[in-house]
Amino acid sequence: MPFVPLRLVLLGVVVIEHHISFTPPAKATNDDQVHGSTAEWLWMLMLKILNLIMWMIFTIEATVVLAPHVINPSSTLSHVLHELCLSPSSENFSDISPLFLVGVSLSTLGTSLRIACFRSLGPLFTFTHTTRASHQLVSTGSYAIVRHPGYTAAVILRIGLLFCLFTRGGWLLGCLMPAFSDGGGGSGLLGRVVQRMLVVWSVVEAFAMILRARREDDSLHRRFGTKWEEYARRVPYRFIPCVI
Repeated sequence: MPFVPLRLVLLGVVVIEHHISFTPPAKATNDDQVHGSTAEWLWMLMLKILNLIMWMIFTIEATVVLAPHVINPSSTLSHVLHELCLSPSSENFSDISPLFLVGVSLSTLGTSLRIACFRSLGPLFTFTHTTRASHQLVSTGSYAIVRHPGYTAAVILRIGLLFCLFTRGGWLLGCLMPAFSDGGGGSGLLGRVVQRMLVVWSVVEAFAMILRARREDDSLHRRFGTKWEEYARRVPYRFIPCVI
């Protein structure tokens, strides 16, 4: 199985990228004005939970793939680990599909852009809608192309993550979904629920980012006035140049 280590390494890289990209690089202090809400608090909580879920999926997949090569098949531990993949499909766990590689590429692209945004904003990049006492209007780097590149990066990364998780050769499609099959040869109820929950969360998150970007623009407009208006004229698009 020559591709097993490579696939696991790539999946591990994607999970690390997700963790870095969705962990706040800076936090609000007592001197900052936080424009928080219950919805924003729930969003922060969901980000933490999603990071934990990603690590759990990677750990289980690594265990399912590697355990048979290092554990005696007749041992008690082997039988316990077998419970992680009750009904394995015919998927080859060493398989690296083109869609998986597209997902890895998108994840790396999104993370690189996200980190660039972290560096451009420095302590101004918080995951809560915050106005600092020493707030500045940053218009350099990726912020000279669109006004909210961090959100664009997050969506790119999330699409890449979904491609990586829901392609052949992984634990979700190879073990979890067949284990809860409805008998028709397809994935069962729980498998479909897991898949659709992640997709729905990603869509809801994208819409939430659009709404939050508008709120942030309004806050910056109130604080910087004509300076922000000049910036908005130079950089008219929020997320994608010449599109939106």
